Amino acid sequence: MGNYLESWKDYILKEKWTKPDLNKQIDIDEVKEISDILSDFFPINDFSTENSNHNNWLLHILSNQNPSSFFLLRRIVKWLKYYNSLTIPEQNSFRFKNRRQFNYEELRDKLFELETNYILDKNNLNPICNESYPSSKESKKPMDSLFHYENEKYLVECKKIYSKNYEVFYELIINITQYLSKRGQNQPSYADELISGYIGFKGEKILNFIDDAEKDFYSLLSDYYNKIKKKNEFIIPKPNKTDNDNYIIIIEPNYSNKYENEYDKLSSDFDYFIKFRTWIPEIIKGKIRADIAVNITHKMVSRFVAGKLKEKIQQHESWLAHKIIVAEIENIMIPHKNGHSIPLSKRNLDKNEFVHLIDNRTSILFIFKTITKEELKYEIGFLRKKTFNSELSKILDKLEI
Repeated sequence: MGNYLESWKDYILKEKWTKPDLNKQIDIDEVKEISDILSDFFPINDFSTENSNHNNWLLHILSNQNPSSFFLLRRIVKWLKYYNSLTIPEQNSFRFKNRRQFNYEELRDKLFELETNYILDKNNLNPICNESYPSSKESKKPMDSLFHYENEKYLVECKKIYSKNYEVFYELIINITQYLSKRGQNQPSYADELISGYIGFKGEKILNFIDDAEKDFYSLLSDYYNKIKKKNEFIIPKPNKTDNDNYIIIIEPNYSNKYENEYDKLSSDFDYFIKFRTWIPEIIKGKIRADIAVNITHKMVSRFVAGKLKEKIQQHESWLAHKIIVAEIENIMIPHKNGHSIPLSKRNLDKNEFVHLIDNRTSILFIFKTITKEELKYEIGFLRKKTFNSELSKILDKLEI
């Protein structure tokens, strides 16, 4: 019986010994520790390659063999070691299990709550992770965490940001890229077959019409190619276009050079924007190459995140002391239904979208994560009123991760 964890361990050690740039970064003892702690914490059978539970986020990390997985798993193990140091009631507050079975559906969210408590503890804020308080809507409302600072209470609520919009948007990008690339391999390459164009979505909520946009794209492209086959050789092919309340699609000859010179100017008019082209590299005669570029406006993404945080703040309206909403935004691509990145970083966060959420009792702590081949990078962004405790603010601004 195969085992994802053992396969990952074999793979990562092979990477260490065969790639000089990874040799110093990947430590054998740490690889063993990752394997031991994960196999102790989770049922070993849950790592079986015969396991069809695709909700298990860890299996996606382990099976998607990539050197960067080492840095992500190394962090997870640190949180699990912290978990093992907690009391039984504190451990139970994370609710990793549901009726004695691991709750893999919510594993990433629970790990984020654990990570937040680990970070607070590491910065000597002594979080309490099994607290609750009386609420008007329910007898006892649980908190993700609570800490005291200079005789003040601070409720901590965690929110890991996901978006189905981005998932389906990235799927559309992949589908279009594969379709154009496949056509380039299977069809003869004539100049008129080289196309460029764009798809611009006019609103934030694209779930209801993104399938229609994809169908229209294929239909317009097919119609464009059919016109080329039937046209008189002296007639310049005209652009194909669909323009409705939800999106615009343009397909036109690539020799117009609009891909590089004009489309980017149009991208700011849309919340989601894809530009594409097919062309023939000089060194690969006769084969078409597809290029795709994407733009998602930062303002729109910030507004989406603000909406999610507003929901979290409203959950604790009856809490009258300080509350800190900790929001995690990842640029980590993992083939899991909650694995798509949110295209937002500390640098392009639109703070104006969060002003209305912050008051004398409410602050927002952003944790931005980016994974590379060399490391897992963190950035911290803390939004608060000027009246917020200045000493605590210094700690939260420069958290030791």
